[in-house]
Amino acid sequence: MKKGIFLFVLLSITTVVYGWDGKRDGFILGGGLGGGSTIYKQTLKNIYSGAQIESDVTTSFSFQTNFQIGFAPSEYLEIYWSSKQSWFGLTNIYGDKVIILTGVAGVGVSYFFFKNAPSPFVSGTLGYSTWGTSDETSYGVGMCIGGGYEFYPHFSVDGDIVWGNPSDTQGGIELTTGVVGLRVTVNVCGY
Repeated sequence: MKKGIFLFVLLSITTVVYGWDGKRDGFILGGGLGGGSTIYKQTLKNIYSGAQIESDVTTSFSFQTNFQIGFAPSEYLEIYWSSKQSWFGLTNIYGDKVIILTGVAGVGVSYFFFKNAPSPFVSGTLGYSTWGTSDETSYGVGMCIGGGYEFYPHFSVDGDIVWGNPSDTQGGIELTTGVVGLRVTVNVCGY
């Protein structure tokens, strides 16, 4: 395990030296901010009796964040760890106003159609989804598909559709949240 960590750190350091040369291949690190809509529906189910209650479908405007870190083996393809999160407020069943953080994190891939900016691209992420507050978080399967346009080296606009199905069981009650996010972010990516 220690050898694996050492090798990862060594490769990361050499990649950083190799990267940041204005070419898309090599080490990449980026983030973005934006806005969008988060559409969700929650289901409460008694795991013993099977009785369940479903909420209405709710849409909330949400603040969007984007983070990625990884490696581009060529100037057309990027492979990275991605975290695409939506932040919004709601009033819970107890009447408390809370901030919800929901989104998808996992392995992402982007394919650029041209070697240099400006260039359109398509992207996707497969991993896990989250739904939570500062007190508790539920997890499930999640994915994202989208695309965008790198209009100047290192700067892009992304549009994504994020889907997740996080759930959690406590005291015999299972809470499942079906979430779809429609997002637009402006991003900066160092390479």
